[in-house]
Amino acid sequence: MGANNSLSSPDTENGEAVSQAGFDIGFRYVINPEWRANEAYTAVEVDDIANTDYEAQRVNLIHTVAQGLEVGVEWRKYNLAFGPLLPKGQQVEIMAKYAF
Repeated sequence: MGANNSLSSPDTENGEAVSQAGFDIGFRYVINPEWRANEAYTAVEVDDIANTDYEAQRVNLIHTVAQGLEVGVEWRKYNLAFGPLLPKGQQVEIMAKYAF
């Protein structure tokens, strides 16, 4: 549990620091050298007037096509929106990554 009241992003409500408690847990499964999967869960409780509770679940599958090239798919679900790129609800994302 902690309270964040930094100058760059004060986390206050009515002039008082707002405490938060949360955790993030994840598991990585290496199926073989070309395939892996990840699962993660995040939960945060904020002691604010709204009693904000945040939860996120994520599951993905990633395939290494060639050295430096990966493709994958991820399912995620958020119970709160964090702007237009992280809306509330379920999402499916397809990705490709080339590292050089």
